[in-house]
Amino acid sequence: MKNDVVTAGDTDNLNPEYLAWKKRKILHALAQSEDRTRMFPLEKVWKELDQSMQQNGSDGL
Repeated sequence: MKNDVVTAGDTDNLNPEYLAWKKRKILHALAQSEDRTRMFPLEKVWKELDQSMQQNGSDGL
């Protein structure tokens, strides 16, 4: 598929099981996003990402 991007017109040629799995995955992610209490604070994400990059020899962010 071109650039691995699926557009509405491309779905006719995809496996129905894949489409069902993808729909479940998206709906699950949407449900998770509604519960903000379970999300990681952004500051924590950036801090841990920076620490991880420094441990792996990167200059950080």
